[in-house]
This record gives sequence, C-alpha cells and structure tokens, in this order.
Amino acid sequence: LVLGILAGAIILAGIITYLTPTMYTATTTLNFDFTGNPLDNQERAILTERTYISTQKGIIESQHVAQLVVDGLTEYERKRLTAALDAKRSVIDDLKYLIKSPLRYIFSDTKKSDGTSKNLSEDTDIQISSAYSALARGIGGDLSVELMFNSRIVNISYASTDRKVAAL
Repeated sequence: LVLGILAGAIILAGIITYLTPTMYTATTTLNFDFTGNPLDNQERAILTERTYISTQKGIIESQHVAQLVVDGLTEYERKRLTAALDAKRSVIDDLKYLIKSPLRYIFSDTKKSDGTSKNLSEDTDIQISSAYSALARGIGGDLSVELMFNSRIVNISYASTDRKVAAL
C-alpha cells in the first residue's frame, strides 16, 4: 500500500513536471545610492532611505508602470508577449479552472431566491472596467521585486515562457 502511494505520487509529480511549461527568468539589481548632509541626524536619514526604497518598490510593482511598459512595446513585442502569456497556461491551469468555476457559481451572488440565476445588470447599470490592459496585468503577475535585507539593493525579476520576452 505504501509503495503504491509512493509510486502514484512519483508518477503524478512526473506528469505535472512534464505538463508545466519551461520558465525563463531575467533579473536585474538596483542599488540606491544616497548622498546626504553629514550634519543630518543619522537615524532620520536611515528611516528616510528605507521609506524611499519601499516606495520605489511599490511604484515598480504598480499596474501603472506595467501599462507604461506595454505602451512602449512594438507590435512584434506585443505579439511575443501575448504568445508567452498564453503559453504559460498549462493543462494544470485548465483543470484548476474546471474545478473552481462550478464552486464560484455555487457560492456567487448571482442566484435569485427561487434558485434561478439573475442577470447582474438587473440590479445596477454600473460597468466596471480596468484602466489597465490584460497585457499589463500579465506583466505585473510575472514581475518580482525583492528588497535585500538591511541594504539599499533591490532585485527585480521577470519570468516568462519565452526567454526573449523575459529579457525585454
């Protein structure tokens, strides 16, 4: 029984590994260099540096910056990025969607009290849309910004199924 479970787990891990797309990661490092007034309070200067670096991290991770990147892409680069984001989806993602979608329907607020579905536009005319494109949201999802502990160094990484897209 134990060997059967172990063999099943190994086979399942092999299938998942085979079906998961290869990812490439490009990383760069930013070093924030501060030159301050030597007469300033040292503790205040350190606090200001930490706050500034944390703020820069938030700006780099923002959807606004991702949209600026998308706006700066050529048509060829947009097509490559779209293809890379599509290739990132795997059979595993499709299976997760198949499991989650019925659960979302069951627990959603789109049912009337008599059990039939209602149209959300019956209650409201508000149309909510994102100011950012799907490409910008895709870029933001694959971006990683890490602050190095007790330093002024920030590592920025982007992962993609296309090595040239990762290097953009």
